[in-house]
Amino acid sequence: MKRIAAPAALTATFIALGLVVPQIATAQDGPSGKMPAFETLDTDGSGGLSAEELKRFGIERFARADTDGDGKLTAAELDAARADRADKRQARMMNRLDTNGDGAISLEEISARANPDRMIERLDRDGDGEVSAEEFAELRKRGPRRN
Repeated sequence: MKRIAAPAALTATFIALGLVVPQIATAQDGPSGKMPAFETLDTDGSGGLSAEELKRFGIERFARADTDGDGKLTAAELDAARADRADKRQARMMNRLDTNGDGAISLEEISARANPDRMIERLDRDGDGEVSAEEFAELRKRGPRRN
């Protein structure tokens, strides 16, 4: 069986549906919620992701969203899946940032986690110690992914 990272058409389809972003080594937050660990997607344990494995993951995720089982996703089903991902993301954020456990996130709690030097280091592509307009535009184009 041919092993590939992800065929372009399949990847585009899955991304359009918010089904998979196969760039992961361990479970982590991603654009469409908690992404599975690489090992979860690599169902045959070969160390590579085949088109069939990615397709299977997409089909399973589609089936979870297709709550009436008719093989189609309605606007209501898509909205429910989005809301579920948003609720999970919100809960993870509260767990991570609400350090005093009062059910709210204060500016002090956010500030305690902020690290401007690390952000500059991550975004400053030319190493001049500042984020230029071009570097900022690149960030906006690619999104807030970690390097």
